[in-house]
Formats: sequence, structure tokens, C-alpha cells
Amino acid sequence: MVQATLPNITLTGTNGNELVFDNVFQGAASSSYTLTAGPDQTQLWNPAYVANLRAAASTKQATGSSVTMSWTASTTNYWAIAAVPINPATTTVQYTITASAGANGSITPSGAVSVTSGSNQPFTIAANSCYQIALY
Repeated sequence: MVQATLPNITLTGTNGNELVFDNVFQGAASSSYTLTAGPDQTQLWNPAYVANLRAAASTKQATGSSVTMSWTASTTNYWAIAAVPINPATTTVQYTITASAGANGSITPSGAVSVTSGSNQPFTIAANSCYQIALY
């Protein structure tokens, strides 16, 4: 717990691909106070209901090797703050293209060609002598 009007926490060891979730709550007090999330943080509640609370949460996208989650409180009080980095699951989609040419031409590469989603796979087509490509 920290006694401050600016409770914050810094996480290190991030790689810039994490979404950081934090939670801050007021300890040992019977009154409620206003909390405002720090820069680049997305508050996880309706801002119309921010006043008169004892806890709040937010998210922030990590962009480097560390990220700081900060809050501004309307009073100096004891605040507990915790943050957790959430690594998104990497989903790599692979597609298989089956490339083949007729008897009077060729395609390179041919056969089953694996392609990763979002990437390009060039193909070269050619007609044999005395033939032309009708549709491309």
C-alpha cells in the first residue's frame, strides 16, 4: 500500500505486445474519493460513475520494455495497486495453395504450397512453345 494522491506501479520486462490490466483500491477508509486513470489508460467503468468510489481498474497497451500504470486520487490516502501483463495468444493461420498447370504450361512453385496469413506467395506461370495463356 502507498499513501499518496498519485498511486502508480511500473512493470518491467514487457516486450511491447502485452495488454496490462491494473486494479487500484482504497484501504482503511470509510469515505469514497474520485480516481482518474493515467495517460494512455482505458478506464474500465462508465466515467459518469467515477466519483464516490473506493476501487477502479484500467488497461494500457505496453509499447516497450516497461509500462507504468498511474492514477490521480482526490485525496492522500492508502491505496493498493496491482498490475498484470496479459500476453495475447499468437495465432498464425496457414493456408495451403495447390498449384498445378495443364499439359502445355508450367507454374512455379507447383504442388502444395504453404502460405502464412498476411503474407504473399508469388507464382510464375509460363506457356509452352506455340501456346499462350488464355486466362490469368
